[in-house]
Amino acid sequence: MGLFDYGFINRKKVAALNARIEELVQGQDILRRTYFANDSTAYTANDHELTHYEKTEKLIKMYFGIAQYGNQYTQRIVDLRAAFAFAQGLYLDGDKKSKEYAYLSETYKANGMTQGYFQRLAKEKEFEGQTCILISWPTGSDYPKLRYLSYYDSKYQVTTGDYYDEVTGLEYEVKGKDGKKDIVTYEPNEFAVMVFNGRMTTWEGVPNLAGLTRELENLDKILIDWRASNNLFGRPTPYFRCTDQTEVAAITSKLAASNWKVGNALAATPVLSFEGPTQVSAQNFEMELITVLKIISGGSGVPIMYLGFPEFNSNRSTAEQQQEPVDLIGDQEREIWIGGFNELNKKILEGATKRTAYNYDNKAVTVGIKTFNQGQLAAIQNIYLPLFLAGKISQRTFLKMLPAVGDVEEEIKSIEAEQAARIEANAAKLAASFVQ
Repeated sequence: MGLFDYGFINRKKVAALNARIEELVQGQDILRRTYFANDSTAYTANDHELTHYEKTEKLIKMYFGIAQYGNQYTQRIVDLRAAFAFAQGLYLDGDKKSKEYAYLSETYKANGMTQGYFQRLAKEKEFEGQTCILISWPTGSDYPKLRYLSYYDSKYQVTTGDYYDEVTGLEYEVKGKDGKKDIVTYEPNEFAVMVFNGRMTTWEGVPNLAGLTRELENLDKILIDWRASNNLFGRPTPYFRCTDQTEVAAITSKLAASNWKVGNALAATPVLSFEGPTQVSAQNFEMELITVLKIISGGSGVPIMYLGFPEFNSNRSTAEQQQEPVDLIGDQEREIWIGGFNELNKKILEGATKRTAYNYDNKAVTVGIKTFNQGQLAAIQNIYLPLFLAGKISQRTFLKMLPAVGDVEEEIKSIEAEQAARIEANAAKLAASFVQ
Protein backbone atom coordinates (compact mmCIF):
# COMPACT_ATOMS: atom_id res chain seq x y z
CA MET A 1 0.00 0.00 0.00
CA GLY A 2 1.14 3.57 -0.63
CA LEU A 3 0.84 6.84 1.19
CA PHE A 4 -2.85 6.97 0.43
CA ASP A 5 -4.66 3.87 1.72
CA TYR A 6 -8.42 3.62 1.19
CA GLY A 7 -8.53 7.34 0.32
CA PHE A 8 -6.87 8.44 3.57
CA ILE A 9 -3.29 9.56 4.23
CA ASN A 10 -1.12 6.89 5.79
CA ARG A 11 0.24 8.98 8.63
CA LYS A 12 2.84 6.42 9.73
CA LYS A 13 4.44 6.33 6.29
CA VAL A 14 4.36 10.13 6.01
CA ALA A 15 6.07 10.43 9.40
CA ALA A 16 8.71 7.88 8.37
CA LEU A 17 9.32 9.73 5.09
CA ASN A 18 9.64 13.08 6.89
CA ALA A 19 12.14 11.54 9.31
CA ARG A 20 14.18 10.25 6.38
CA ILE A 21 14.13 13.66 4.67
CA GLU A 22 15.32 15.25 7.92
CA GLU A 23 18.21 12.79 8.11
CA LEU A 24 19.22 13.64 4.53
CA VAL A 25 19.05 17.38 5.22
CA GLN A 26 21.22 16.98 8.33
CA GLY A 27 23.68 14.92 6.32
CA GLN A 28 23.90 17.61 3.65
CA ASP A 29 24.50 20.24 6.32
CA ILE A 30 27.38 18.19 7.72
CA LEU A 31 28.90 17.76 4.26
CA ARG A 32 28.47 21.47 3.49
CA ARG A 33 30.13 22.57 6.76
CA THR A 34 32.99 20.13 6.20
CA TYR A 35 33.50 21.39 2.64
CA PHE A 36 33.62 25.05 3.55
CA ALA A 37 35.90 24.34 6.51
CA ASN A 38 38.48 22.36 4.55
CA ASP A 39 38.31 23.39 0.91
CA SER A 40 40.62 26.26 -0.07
CA THR A 41 38.31 27.32 -2.91
CA ALA A 42 35.42 28.20 -0.58
CA TYR A 43 35.36 31.83 0.51
CA THR A 44 33.15 34.68 1.55
CA ALA A 45 32.83 37.89 -0.47
CA ASN A 46 36.06 39.15 1.10
CA ASP A 47 38.37 36.59 2.68
CA HIS A 48 39.52 38.87 5.47
CA GLU A 49 40.31 42.49 6.05
CA LEU A 50 43.96 43.38 5.56
CA THR A 51 45.79 46.40 6.92
CA HIS A 52 47.70 48.71 4.60
CA TYR A 53 50.93 47.03 5.65
CA GLU A 54 49.55 43.52 5.04
CA LYS A 55 48.31 44.47 1.57
CA THR A 56 51.76 45.82 0.70
CA GLU A 57 53.49 42.72 2.04
CA LYS A 58 51.20 40.41 0.08
CA LEU A 59 51.78 42.25 -3.21
CA ILE A 60 55.56 42.28 -2.72
CA LYS A 61 55.59 38.51 -2.16
CA MET A 62 53.44 37.97 -5.26
CA TYR A 63 55.71 40.20 -7.33
CA PHE A 64 58.84 38.27 -6.39
CA GLY A 65 57.15 34.91 -6.85
CA ILE A 66 57.39 33.75 -3.23
CA ALA A 67 53.69 33.88 -2.31
CA GLN A 68 51.70 30.66 -2.13
CA TYR A 69 49.38 31.89 -4.89
CA GLY A 70 49.09 34.94 -7.13
CA ASN A 71 52.54 34.99 -8.73
CA GLN A 72 51.55 34.48 -12.37
CA TYR A 73 50.67 38.02 -13.44
CA THR A 74 51.50 40.33 -10.52
CA GLN A 75 55.00 41.19 -11.72
CA ARG A 76 53.85 41.89 -15.28
CA ILE A 77 50.96 44.13 -14.15
CA VAL A 78 53.13 46.10 -11.71
CA ASP A 79 55.86 46.64 -14.33
CA LEU A 80 53.32 47.68 -16.98
CA ARG A 81 51.64 50.17 -14.67
CA ALA A 82 55.03 51.62 -13.71
CA ALA A 83 55.88 52.00 -17.40
CA PHE A 84 52.54 53.73 -18.03
CA ALA A 85 53.24 56.22 -15.22
CA PHE A 86 56.64 57.45 -16.48
CA ALA A 87 56.35 56.53 -20.15
CA GLN A 88 59.16 58.82 -21.30
CA GLY A 89 60.49 60.13 -18.02
CA LEU A 90 60.12 63.16 -15.79
CA TYR A 91 61.70 66.42 -16.91
CA LEU A 92 62.31 69.93 -15.54
CA ASP A 93 60.44 72.72 -17.31
CA GLY A 94 61.79 76.24 -17.10
CA ASP A 95 64.49 78.63 -18.29
CA LYS A 96 67.57 76.45 -18.71
CA LYS A 97 69.80 79.47 -18.19
CA SER A 98 68.32 80.20 -14.75
CA LYS A 99 70.15 79.32 -11.55
CA GLU A 100 67.06 77.47 -10.30
CA TYR A 101 67.10 75.14 -13.31
CA ALA A 102 70.83 74.52 -12.99
CA TYR A 103 70.60 73.84 -9.25
CA LEU A 104 67.73 71.37 -9.53
CA SER A 105 69.36 69.63 -12.50
CA GLU A 106 72.56 69.10 -10.52
CA THR A 107 70.56 67.94 -7.49
CA TYR A 108 68.74 65.32 -9.53
CA LYS A 109 71.99 64.25 -11.18
CA ALA A 110 73.85 64.00 -7.87
CA ASN A 111 71.10 61.75 -6.47
CA GLY A 112 70.92 59.46 -9.50
CA MET A 113 67.38 60.51 -10.37
CA THR A 114 67.38 59.26 -13.94
CA GLN A 115 64.66 57.55 -15.99
CA GLY A 116 65.46 54.23 -14.31
CA TYR A 117 65.04 55.81 -10.87
CA PHE A 118 61.53 57.05 -11.67
CA GLN A 119 60.52 53.63 -13.02
CA ARG A 120 61.64 51.99 -9.76
CA LEU A 121 59.83 54.68 -7.79
CA ALA A 122 56.62 54.00 -9.72
CA LYS A 123 57.01 50.29 -9.00
CA GLU A 124 57.29 50.94 -5.26
CA LYS A 125 54.17 53.07 -5.50
CA GLU A 126 52.31 50.05 -6.93
CA PHE A 127 53.23 48.09 -3.80
CA GLU A 128 52.51 50.79 -1.22
CA GLY A 129 49.99 53.18 -2.77
CA GLN A 130 52.16 56.13 -1.75
CA THR A 131 55.67 57.56 -2.11
CA CYS A 132 57.88 59.50 0.29
CA ILE A 133 61.16 61.27 -0.49
CA LEU A 134 63.26 62.63 2.37
CA ILE A 135 65.42 65.78 2.07
CA SER A 136 68.59 66.09 4.14
CA TRP A 137 71.53 68.50 3.91
CA PRO A 138 74.93 66.79 4.42
CA THR A 139 77.65 68.93 5.93
CA GLY A 140 80.01 70.32 3.31
CA SER A 141 77.77 69.44 0.36
CA ASP A 142 76.33 72.02 -2.01
CA TYR A 143 73.33 69.85 -2.78
CA PRO A 144 70.78 68.01 -0.65
CA LYS A 145 70.59 64.24 -0.25
CA LEU A 146 67.28 62.82 -1.52
CA ARG A 147 66.31 59.41 -0.17
CA TYR A 148 63.27 57.27 -0.83
CA LEU A 149 61.58 56.12 2.38
CA SER A 150 59.68 52.84 2.12
CA TYR A 151 56.44 52.51 4.05
CA TYR A 152 56.89 48.73 4.12
CA ASP A 153 60.33 49.06 5.74
CA SER A 154 59.51 51.87 8.17
CA LYS A 155 55.71 52.10 8.66
CA TYR A 156 56.10 55.89 8.65
CA GLN A 157 53.17 58.13 9.55
CA VAL A 158 52.46 61.69 8.43
CA THR A 159 51.37 63.75 11.43
CA THR A 160 48.85 66.59 11.12
CA GLY A 161 47.19 69.24 13.22
CA ASP A 162 43.46 69.64 13.69
CA TYR A 163 42.94 69.47 9.93
CA TYR A 164 44.20 67.03 7.34
CA ASP A 165 46.10 69.67 5.32
CA GLU A 166 47.97 70.97 8.40
CA VAL A 167 51.02 68.70 8.09
CA THR A 168 53.20 68.91 11.17
CA GLY A 169 55.81 66.28 10.32
CA LEU A 170 56.63 62.66 9.65
CA GLU A 171 57.75 59.97 12.08
CA TYR A 172 58.61 56.29 12.34
CA GLU A 173 60.10 53.92 14.89
CA VAL A 174 63.59 52.42 14.85
CA LYS A 175 65.34 50.13 17.27
CA GLY A 176 68.13 51.91 19.11
CA LYS A 177 71.52 50.50 20.09
CA ASP A 178 70.22 49.69 23.56
CA GLY A 179 67.36 47.67 22.06
CA LYS A 180 64.77 50.28 22.93
CA LYS A 181 62.53 51.91 20.35
CA ASP A 182 63.42 55.42 19.19
CA ILE A 183 61.20 57.79 17.21
CA VAL A 184 62.73 59.39 14.11
CA THR A 185 60.99 62.65 13.16
CA TYR A 186 61.14 65.00 10.17
CA GLU A 187 59.89 68.54 9.78
CA PRO A 188 57.43 69.38 6.95
CA ASN A 189 60.22 70.98 4.87
CA GLU A 190 62.28 67.76 5.05
CA PHE A 191 60.06 65.43 3.03
CA ALA A 192 57.50 65.19 0.24
CA VAL A 193 54.73 62.56 0.29
CA MET A 194 52.56 61.58 -2.68
CA VAL A 195 49.36 59.64 -1.87
CA PHE A 196 47.45 57.61 -4.47
CA ASN A 197 43.88 56.26 -4.23
CA GLY A 198 43.49 57.50 -0.66
CA ARG A 199 40.73 59.57 0.87
CA MET A 200 40.98 63.33 1.26
CA THR A 201 41.04 62.92 5.03
CA THR A 202 44.14 60.73 5.29
CA TRP A 203 47.79 60.59 4.24
CA GLU A 204 47.60 56.85 3.65
CA GLY A 205 47.38 55.51 0.11
CA VAL A 206 45.92 52.30 -1.29
CA PRO A 207 47.83 50.05 -3.74
CA ASN A 208 46.05 49.72 -7.09
CA LEU A 209 46.07 45.92 -6.88
CA ALA A 210 44.94 45.75 -3.24
CA GLY A 211 41.40 44.80 -4.25
CA LEU A 212 42.57 42.19 -6.76
CA THR A 213 44.75 39.95 -4.61
CA ARG A 214 42.05 37.28 -4.39
CA GLU A 215 41.59 37.23 -8.18
CA LEU A 216 45.36 37.00 -8.67
CA GLU A 217 45.42 34.06 -6.27
CA ASN A 218 42.43 32.44 -7.98
CA LEU A 219 44.31 32.54 -11.26
CA ASP A 220 46.95 30.24 -9.80
CA LYS A 221 44.33 27.98 -8.24
CA ILE A 222 42.48 27.56 -11.54
CA LEU A 223 45.69 26.55 -13.30
CA ILE A 224 46.58 24.13 -10.49
CA ASP A 225 43.11 22.54 -10.58
CA TRP A 226 43.21 22.30 -14.37
CA ARG A 227 46.65 20.67 -14.27
CA ALA A 228 45.49 18.25 -11.58
CA SER A 229 42.48 17.30 -13.71
CA ASN A 230 44.63 16.72 -16.77
CA ASN A 231 47.12 14.73 -14.73
CA LEU A 232 44.37 12.55 -13.27
CA PHE A 233 42.62 11.83 -16.54
CA GLY A 234 45.75 11.89 -18.68
CA ARG A 235 46.34 8.29 -17.59
CA PRO A 236 43.51 5.99 -18.79
CA THR A 237 41.30 4.80 -15.97
CA PRO A 238 39.51 1.51 -16.78
CA TYR A 239 35.93 1.29 -15.62
CA PHE A 240 34.02 -2.04 -15.54
CA ARG A 241 30.26 -1.99 -15.29
CA CYS A 242 29.52 -5.05 -13.16
CA THR A 243 26.26 -6.78 -12.30
CA ASP A 244 27.01 -7.57 -8.66
CA GLN A 245 29.61 -7.32 -5.90
CA THR A 246 31.00 -10.76 -6.68
CA GLU A 247 31.92 -9.70 -10.18
CA VAL A 248 33.53 -6.50 -8.83
CA ALA A 249 35.71 -8.50 -6.43
CA ALA A 250 36.76 -10.95 -9.16
CA ILE A 251 37.86 -8.24 -11.62
CA THR A 252 39.67 -6.25 -8.92
CA SER A 253 41.55 -9.39 -7.91
CA LYS A 254 42.52 -10.17 -11.51
CA LEU A 255 43.89 -6.62 -12.10
CA ALA A 256 45.92 -6.74 -8.91
CA ALA A 257 47.33 -10.17 -9.71
CA SER A 258 48.36 -9.19 -13.25
CA ASN A 259 49.96 -5.91 -12.14
CA TRP A 260 48.11 -4.15 -14.97
CA LYS A 261 49.76 -1.06 -16.48
CA VAL A 262 48.71 1.49 -19.07
CA GLY A 263 49.20 -0.02 -22.51
CA ASN A 264 48.50 -3.63 -21.54
CA ALA A 265 45.56 -5.42 -23.14
CA LEU A 266 42.38 -6.07 -21.17
CA ALA A 267 39.71 -8.73 -21.57
CA ALA A 268 36.66 -9.03 -19.35
CA THR A 269 33.05 -10.15 -19.46
CA PRO A 270 31.55 -6.88 -18.16
CA VAL A 271 31.32 -3.74 -20.31
CA LEU A 272 34.68 -1.92 -20.24
CA SER A 273 35.17 1.83 -20.79
CA PHE A 274 37.84 4.44 -20.02
CA GLU A 275 36.79 7.46 -17.98
CA GLY A 276 38.03 10.99 -18.68
CA PRO A 277 37.02 14.61 -18.21
CA THR A 278 34.06 15.77 -20.23
CA GLN A 279 34.34 18.60 -22.72
CA VAL A 280 32.16 20.72 -20.48
CA SER A 281 34.64 20.29 -17.61
CA ALA A 282 37.55 21.57 -19.70
CA GLN A 283 35.43 24.47 -20.99
CA ASN A 284 34.52 25.45 -17.43
CA PHE A 285 38.20 25.73 -16.49
CA GLU A 286 38.88 27.91 -19.53
CA MET A 287 35.80 30.10 -18.98
CA GLU A 288 36.70 30.69 -15.34
CA LEU A 289 40.31 31.52 -16.27
CA ILE A 290 39.24 34.06 -18.89
CA THR A 291 36.64 35.60 -16.57
CA VAL A 292 39.20 36.09 -13.80
CA LEU A 293 41.64 37.63 -16.28
CA LYS A 294 38.97 40.07 -17.43
CA ILE A 295 38.30 41.10 -13.82
CA ILE A 296 42.04 41.59 -13.23
CA SER A 297 42.32 43.61 -16.44
CA GLY A 298 39.38 45.84 -15.57
CA GLY A 299 40.48 46.36 -11.98
CA SER A 300 44.14 47.05 -12.73
CA GLY A 301 43.55 49.26 -15.76
CA VAL A 302 45.81 47.06 -17.89
CA PRO A 303 44.09 46.00 -21.14
CA ILE A 304 43.70 42.24 -21.43
CA MET A 305 45.68 42.29 -24.69
CA TYR A 306 48.76 43.20 -22.61
CA LEU A 307 48.19 40.09 -20.49
CA GLY A 308 48.77 37.77 -23.44
CA PHE A 309 45.26 37.62 -24.94
CA PRO A 310 45.28 39.72 -28.15
CA GLU A 311 42.37 37.69 -29.53
CA PHE A 312 39.96 39.69 -27.38
CA ASN A 313 40.59 42.76 -29.55
CA SER A 314 38.39 42.14 -32.53
CA ASN A 315 39.66 45.20 -34.37
CA ARG A 316 41.82 48.30 -34.05
CA SER A 317 38.90 50.41 -32.83
CA THR A 318 38.31 48.05 -29.91
CA ALA A 319 41.98 48.16 -28.94
CA GLU A 320 41.98 51.98 -28.98
CA GLN A 321 38.80 52.11 -26.89
CA GLN A 322 40.39 49.83 -24.29
CA GLN A 323 43.41 52.12 -24.16
CA GLU A 324 41.37 55.29 -23.52
CA PRO A 325 40.49 54.62 -19.83
CA VAL A 326 44.10 53.55 -19.24
CA ASP A 327 45.28 56.92 -20.54
CA LEU A 328 42.72 58.80 -18.43
CA ILE A 329 43.71 57.00 -15.23
CA GLY A 330 47.36 57.45 -16.11
CA ASP A 331 46.85 61.20 -16.58
CA GLN A 332 45.21 61.42 -13.16
CA GLU A 333 48.10 59.60 -11.48
CA ARG A 334 50.69 61.65 -13.35
CA GLU A 335 49.11 64.82 -11.98
CA ILE A 336 49.77 63.49 -8.46
CA TRP A 337 53.38 62.70 -9.39
CA ILE A 338 53.83 66.17 -10.90
CA GLY A 339 52.30 67.89 -7.85
CA GLY A 340 54.52 65.87 -5.51
CA PHE A 341 57.75 66.65 -7.37
CA ASN A 342 56.84 70.33 -7.67
CA GLU A 343 56.47 70.35 -3.89
CA LEU A 344 59.81 68.55 -3.54
CA ASN A 345 61.56 71.08 -5.81
CA LYS A 346 60.02 73.96 -3.90
CA LYS A 347 61.38 72.64 -0.60
CA ILE A 348 64.80 72.01 -2.17
CA LEU A 349 65.07 75.58 -3.46
CA GLU A 350 63.82 77.02 -0.14
CA GLY A 351 66.48 75.00 1.67
CA ALA A 352 69.15 76.16 -0.79
CA THR A 353 68.15 79.80 -0.22
CA LYS A 354 68.73 79.38 3.54
CA ARG A 355 72.15 77.83 2.96
CA THR A 356 73.50 80.08 0.18
CA ALA A 357 73.75 83.78 -0.58
CA TYR A 358 71.34 83.48 -3.51
CA ASN A 359 67.58 83.95 -3.20
CA TYR A 360 66.11 81.16 -5.36
CA ASP A 361 62.66 81.54 -6.87
CA ASN A 362 60.89 78.32 -5.84
CA LYS A 363 58.31 78.74 -8.62
CA ALA A 364 60.74 79.28 -11.48
CA VAL A 365 60.94 75.59 -12.43
CA THR A 366 58.16 73.01 -12.66
CA VAL A 367 58.19 69.37 -13.69
CA GLY A 368 56.39 67.46 -16.42
CA ILE A 369 56.02 63.87 -17.60
CA LYS A 370 56.14 63.24 -21.32
CA THR A 371 53.63 60.71 -22.63
CA PHE A 372 52.53 59.59 -26.05
CA ASN A 373 49.41 57.68 -27.06
CA GLN A 374 46.89 57.40 -29.89
CA GLY A 375 44.76 60.21 -28.46
CA GLN A 376 47.69 62.62 -28.40
CA LEU A 377 48.72 61.64 -31.93
CA ALA A 378 45.19 62.32 -33.19
CA ALA A 379 45.10 65.70 -31.42
CA ILE A 380 48.46 66.73 -32.93
CA GLN A 381 47.41 65.65 -36.42
CA ASN A 382 43.87 67.00 -36.42
CA ILE A 383 44.06 70.05 -34.15
CA TYR A 384 47.51 71.47 -33.39
CA LEU A 385 49.15 70.94 -36.81
CA PRO A 386 46.36 72.79 -38.70
CA LEU A 387 46.47 75.59 -36.11
CA PHE A 388 50.25 75.89 -36.51
CA LEU A 389 50.09 75.91 -40.32
CA ALA A 390 47.36 78.57 -40.15
CA GLY A 391 49.56 80.74 -37.92
CA LYS A 392 47.19 80.50 -34.95
CA ILE A 393 49.79 79.06 -32.55
CA SER A 394 53.54 79.62 -32.36
CA GLN A 395 56.26 77.20 -33.37
CA ARG A 396 57.29 76.95 -29.73
CA THR A 397 53.78 75.93 -28.63
CA PHE A 398 53.53 73.32 -31.38
CA LEU A 399 56.93 71.80 -30.57
CA LYS A 400 55.91 71.41 -26.94
CA MET A 401 53.18 69.05 -28.10
CA LEU A 402 55.65 66.65 -29.71
CA PRO A 403 56.88 63.94 -27.31
CA ALA A 404 60.09 63.40 -29.30
CA VAL A 405 61.19 66.99 -28.61
CA GLY A 406 62.92 67.07 -25.24
CA ASP A 407 64.25 70.63 -25.26
CA VAL A 408 62.07 73.05 -27.21
CA GLU A 409 64.61 75.90 -27.18
CA GLU A 410 67.40 73.67 -28.47
CA GLU A 411 65.05 72.33 -31.15
CA ILE A 412 64.24 75.88 -32.31
CA LYS A 413 67.97 76.67 -32.51
CA SER A 414 68.54 73.52 -34.58
CA ILE A 415 65.70 74.44 -36.93
CA GLU A 416 67.04 77.98 -37.36
CA ALA A 417 70.56 76.66 -37.99
CA GLU A 418 69.29 74.22 -40.64
CA GLN A 419 67.24 76.94 -42.31
CA ALA A 420 70.25 79.26 -42.37
CA ALA A 421 72.41 76.50 -43.88
CA ARG A 422 69.84 75.82 -46.61
CA ILE A 423 69.58 79.53 -47.45
CA GLU A 424 73.36 79.78 -47.67
CA ALA A 425 73.57 76.69 -49.89
CA ASN A 426 70.84 78.00 -52.22
CA ALA A 427 72.52 81.37 -52.42
CA ALA A 428 75.79 79.70 -53.38
CA LYS A 429 74.06 77.70 -56.14
CA LEU A 430 72.38 80.86 -57.45
CA ALA A 431 75.68 82.76 -57.51
CA ALA A 432 77.38 79.90 -59.34
CA SER A 433 74.66 79.92 -62.03
CA PHE A 434 75.32 83.62 -62.78
CA VAL A 435 79.04 82.99 -63.12
CA GLN A 436 78.39 80.31 -65.76
